Amino acid sequence: MKQQTAALIVLILMVCTAFACHEYYSSVYLPREKIDKSADKQSELFDKIRPDIDLVLKESDDPSDISAPDESTLSSEEKSVPDLLASCCDFNNDTAAWIYIPGTNIDYPVMQTDNNDFYLHNGADRQYNYELGCPFLDYRCNKDFSGLNSIVYGHHMEKQLMFADVVKYEDEAFMTDHQTGYLVLDTGVHTVRFFAYVKTSSTSALYHVSIITKKDRSDYLDLLFLSAKYTQGLTIDKLKANDDLHLLLLSTCTFESDEARGILVGVIE
Repeated sequence: MKQQTAALIVLILMVCTAFACHEYYSSVYLPREKIDKSADKQSELFDKIRPDIDLVLKESDDPSDISAPDESTLSSEEKSVPDLLASCCDFNNDTAAWIYIPGTNIDYPVMQTDNNDFYLHNGADRQYNYELGCPFLDYRCNKDFSGLNSIVYGHHMEKQLMFADVVKYEDEAFMTDHQTGYLVLDTGVHTVRFFAYVKTSSTSALYHVSIITKKDRSDYLDLLFLSAKYTQGLTIDKLKANDDLHLLLLSTCTFESDEARGILVGVIE
């Protein structure tokens, strides 16, 4: 009788172990494997379409002012200079920009479509990629980043993929060492000077983009500085005095709650 009971217990344990292994494979291992394969596929694609930002930076005497020349002053030969975003746009005409921050893993195309859902689930090739997504510009923002605030969203993924490195800026020392980024538009390579990190909610007014009047602008900047965990190098008075101010906000989840967000803020120069 004891032997039969022991055998039954062993059998139950074996069944439970097999079930647990199956559940782990189905719910954990297999999704991670699919995400990893999607990440590798996206990485190969990005290598093919990435603008040659490094070459432009090397050739420029002043990397803080790398913009496209005035077409009206160019000769026909000079006008043939290729658009840095051409490969990206030819592959996917949803391309709005390329964002690159040296010293981080943030080196991605930025897409924009008519909603803020599609690129949460799909890659730059417009194919479902197991929720890896692709960084994208808020559909309400100007595609040329000409508004006061341009908001780019990206997932906070394992292995520091997508916008996971945004959260590193919670440490002010990290900001000090990684304060400069580059935004490639069809107008050239624009330097981004990051100056603030904000921990907030997805419902924050910082995600508003209908900033029309001077009061709207002033109130928005007040909220930004009030919400920031810290700021570096720029004062609110200096920003308010800049009539041609264009802010870049990189937003990602921080997981303290469903609505928790981290935002890295910089000035597009």
